[in-house]
Amino acid sequence: MRRRNRKLNIVSAVFLLVMFFVAVFCFSGWANEEPEKTEPEKQTEKLSAAATEKPEATKAPEETNPPETEKPAADTEAAKEEEESDTLPEPEMERPVQDLYFTVVDSQFLWLSINEEELEAYADFLAEELELNTAAVSGVLANLQGESHFNPQLVGDSGYAYGLCQWRGDRLNTMVDWCEKNGRNPVTMDGQLRFLAADLKENYIYPYDLLLSCPNNEDGALWATYCFCAYYEAAGDPDSVSPEREVYTTELIYPYLAELEEARKNQ
Repeated sequence: MRRRNRKLNIVSAVFLLVMFFVAVFCFSGWANEEPEKTEPEKQTEKLSAAATEKPEATKAPEETNPPETEKPAADTEAAKEEEESDTLPEPEMERPVQDLYFTVVDSQFLWLSINEEELEAYADFLAEELELNTAAVSGVLANLQGESHFNPQLVGDSGYAYGLCQWRGDRLNTMVDWCEKNGRNPVTMDGQLRFLAADLKENYIYPYDLLLSCPNNEDGALWATYCFCAYYEAAGDPDSVSPEREVYTTELIYPYLAELEEARKNQ
């Protein structure tokens, strides 16, 4: 009887040991398994990859027919200039602070993430495309500075938000679809700023009407900043978010654009 019990104990011990190793193996495999990404995370990851990938070099096909007559240099240059004029400049994200547009407020530096040339280009585009005055344009641009620092490739909120206005979900998909349908790149300033203008006119009539009605002065610029923050970007707490952006409006963007507007009138 003792010998039989001893045999059963050995079998039980072996069984428990085997089960222990099986459990350890299964747990280690589960722990190393990466969780499946959500659709918003996949979308922002895809856009980030598109922004950094380089086109593969392709081998030119052998010529079987006589080469076409080259276009005159003047026509080529004219076509190139027309294409460039139809594309907004891309902000350079890694440039020295001294190359940016900045000022000093309460003994502290306050700067935009773009320079004067880029600021003028984006302001002129919004003013022409949306028929906005200088104050309203200043409010929109102040929000872009506060939201993304004018970085069209910024990924935020743990991979759920992307771009100038940190679009997410259906709004992000709408931005990408619009750019693809209109021949624009969704990871660029050019594509996203053009989408923003179309989105305001077509889908966000209320904030667009508020921007159109802003008086062209500093108070109007502050009101435009709040309206865009609250009703287009739909900030969770615009009463706390907007004041941070209003500093960019009053100290940097509106004074510069108002002075530029006056200078152009006097030319």
